Amino acid sequence: MAISITHTFVSAIADGADATLVRPSDWNAVHTFADIAPLASPSFTGLISIDADAILVRDAANTLALRNAANAQKLKIYTSYTDASNYERFAITTAAGTITLSAETLGTGTDNIDLILAPVGTGQVKIDIASVTKFTFSTAGKLLCTSLDLTSTIQCDNYYGYAVTGPMGLNPRNYSGTTAKVVIAMAGGTNSSTASQQTAVSIIPTYNQASGTASNTDLLINRTQTLVGSGTQLLIDAQVSTVSKFSVNNVGNVNLVGVLSVSGTQVVGARVIDARCDDAVNSGDATTDGVIDALRDAMIAHGLIAAA
Repeated sequence: MAISITHTFVSAIADGADATLVRPSDWNAVHTFADIAPLASPSFTGLISIDADAILVRDAANTLALRNAANAQKLKIYTSYTDASNYERFAITTAAGTITLSAETLGTGTDNIDLILAPVGTGQVKIDIASVTKFTFSTAGKLLCTSLDLTSTIQCDNYYGYAVTGPMGLNPRNYSGTTAKVVIAMAGGTNSSTASQQTAVSIIPTYNQASGTASNTDLLINRTQTLVGSGTQLLIDAQVSTVSKFSVNNVGNVNLVGVLSVSGTQVVGARVIDARCDDAVNSGDATTDGVIDALRDAMIAHGLIAAA
């Protein structure tokens, strides 16, 4: 690498006859430093300072640093630049406690700029916190994470006009052991609103099927039971403060603490306990007694009434 310089002052004096002396033309000539070893290697010892505040320095072996004491630095790589009001660029910005990777544009620069992380082969995009990987985007487009706390939505239905044919899945890893585990938890903060309808989870599909034989299910629970333990097996358990109010077990039995209503009218409530339920029926008419016995037996069989 050859580096050339010239003197700012140009001498107007004519050269003398003695060529063994440094003459004005030698002073005015372009000087090259190609033969100076540190510059020709190429290598450089020290730092490169631009206007005294943008400084490139060798931090360590194979390490180039942009630093200036305690002053936060910013690096800009331009896609296009016309002037300070018309440009498109990528920026790495530092501030106390924050490092930002951003696309920046102004004036004639493109208004919408993608920021792409593109590994190659089987490489993955990983986000580490304190040297521990918390998020991994696999080559199949799957998000693997140790936890997920959302303030917005996850949408996996369309990407730049290409429809996603498969469902959005939350697939936890396989696990075993004896400790209690929650596979997927949707836990929000405390809702302190004092007006309007407050909803924790909404399932709001929209159908517009003008023809065909489509069938639709808004909530599907499809348990696979290869082997299960001897404990209670519930498909649904609706609780209030850890107390079950409504449940459905894995054989289809329903347990209801309150009452069952149809169109606002109670049709089933708590079992009626009355000692008279098992009294002998003796109305004097065999047909009447048979009907009463049949009704009573049916209500006892269905758990609606009991003598005790």
